[in-house]
Amino acid sequence: MSALKRLLPAALLLLVAACGRESGPVEITYDRDACEMCGMIISSPRYVTEIRLAADNKPHKFDDIGDAMNWLEKDCKSLDEVGEIWVMDSTNGKTWLDARRAFFRRGGASPMNYGFAAVAAPGEGAVDFATMRTQVLRPRYACPSSTKGKGEMDNLLLAARLDVTESFRARWFLLYSAVFGGIVALLMIFGLTESRVMGFTGLSRLLVTYIQLSMAILPIFILISTVRSVASDREAGVFEYMLSLPVSLGAWYWGRFIGRFFAVFTPVFIAMALATAWGAASGLPIPWRHFFIYSALLLSLSVCFLGLGFLISTLARSSDVAQSAAFMLWLTLLLFLDLILLGVMLQERVSPELVIGISLVNPLQVFRTAAMALFDPQLVLLGPAAFTILDRMGANAYLAWACAYPALLGLAAAGIGFWRFRATDLV
Repeated sequence: MSALKRLLPAALLLLVAACGRESGPVEITYDRDACEMCGMIISSPRYVTEIRLAADNKPHKFDDIGDAMNWLEKDCKSLDEVGEIWVMDSTNGKTWLDARRAFFRRGGASPMNYGFAAVAAPGEGAVDFATMRTQVLRPRYACPSSTKGKGEMDNLLLAARLDVTESFRARWFLLYSAVFGGIVALLMIFGLTESRVMGFTGLSRLLVTYIQLSMAILPIFILISTVRSVASDREAGVFEYMLSLPVSLGAWYWGRFIGRFFAVFTPVFIAMALATAWGAASGLPIPWRHFFIYSALLLSLSVCFLGLGFLISTLARSSDVAQSAAFMLWLTLLLFLDLILLGVMLQERVSPELVIGISLVNPLQVFRTAAMALFDPQLVLLGPAAFTILDRMGANAYLAWACAYPALLGLAAAGIGFWRFRATDLV
């Protein structure tokens, strides 16, 4: 009985404390309060978020729902440890919503570019809380315990998936996909399969034109979209977070490389595959040899300029410098693209070995010559330099070289870039 009397006051104190426990969101002083994740001043009412942890019941303020979710993940706090999550209704910027019951609509530029805005009711393009949370979490903020014990391959695939996901959301990817899909659509609409060039009609004619257009568009698209990979992350301070996680530099770098390759090669290949499927449905003969060789050439060219883009990105100290260097590289390679010019060099008694060397080193020229050799085996259109190449190497050997060399060059450039990336000060 005496023990019960001693416990009674303590129980009453706990009951009083519980009754007086605060709940709900607190007022945010805009342009003064700071986000607890990124430290930036909160200024946009339509995206603000507040969290109360069950342990301390203290309100934590964020300028973006993405920052709030990654703050929990970074500190290894599960949703079971969270008492309340409040998010502002983006339609008016005045009404607080229970985040777990709210819906999130993509679109618009949120303060930290996660791109989600909360709404009270479901609608077109809106997702629930769980889906939103999955899409805003970033591996670089992952709880160390969640990556502990994972192998290098797991972390590499995680980095690759991150890059693919971010690429698919980016505007450049939508434009990139629309360009290659639009090329095939226009070629079909204008009836290119009905025309004839050097005896080629049907799908072969369409693929020949598609591959030539891809040679002009693919390299510059890859370079411009890739050279910002390392330089932009360095400018944004991403590496400060990355170095605090148990993920090696190799897994991050090569994971980004693999993910970006998937992002840049997929639209090109799908467009060509759709053209082939359309040809089959239309009853046209399918030139499978051309299809597979063109696929190998496009894959090799993609790896080549992807590796060159990563090398430039590791060497440049800013994204602007990286983009300028990428454009100059592309322009330089174009200057040595014309084998007719090389033919003039031969007529001026320039060493044939020098002409062949220029032709075999420039990946754009290698790609172009191999693509043309499929429908013009004698390379009549390219003049005397082509005869020199065919006499020294042979058509089949040159095709093998064209499929292997650009990819090897790109991998070598990416390897040098990784060595530079690992050896320099990341922050």
